[in-house]
Formats: sequence, C-alpha cells, structure tokens
Amino acid sequence: MNILKKMFDTEYLSKMAEYNRNDEDEKLNTLMYSSDSTIQSIENDIMTGKGIETPVDFTVYNGKGLLSEGCHRVAAALNTNLENVPVRIILKGSLTGDLKDRESKFKNL
Repeated sequence: MNILKKMFDTEYLSKMAEYNRNDEDEKLNTLMYSSDSTIQSIENDIMTGKGIETPVDFTVYNGKGLLSEGCHRVAAALNTNLENVPVRIILKGSLTGDLKDRESKFKNL
C-alpha cells in the first residue's frame, strides 16, 4: 500500500464522495441528521483560519477511486468556497488504465 499526501481540488473530490452531505434527499435516505451541525462546525474552523487540519482519505483500490473518509470536510469546503483540501491518497491493489494518469496528476499537485 502506498500513501501520498497532497492538496486536492475540492470540486473534484465532491464528485468522488461516497455520500453528498449537502443533499437533502441523501440526508433523509441515510438518516444523517447530525450532518448539518458537523458541517457547520468545520465551516467555522475554515472561516476562522483554522482550516481543515485532518486530511480526507481518497482510496484507490484496483482501478477505482472513492473519497472514503472526509465527506463532511469536503461539504464544508464547498460551502465556504475553499478550493483545495488536504488529502491522503491511499493506493491499494494494482493501478490499471486511467488510474496511472490519475496517479501522475496526484504527483504533480
């Protein structure tokens, strides 16, 4: 397993998230009623200059990528127009196809 640490585009990460923490239907379907207060707390940290201290986890496993931890942090970053967030990219399994291109993009950030 390889781990890369980078800053990454918030908009891109939001499209790779397991859950959309800002979507009202998604909240109802998954019973995430505490999400709003969690997101607001993170937004406050961003707005007061503390930022996002803990990187989100983006896991790539055998050719598929997923924002595996940090959906609340990404939602808060989107809400506050934070362009990039710290990311821990975890590479598992084999890299195939377009993932080799993605890995090269990660290294160039």
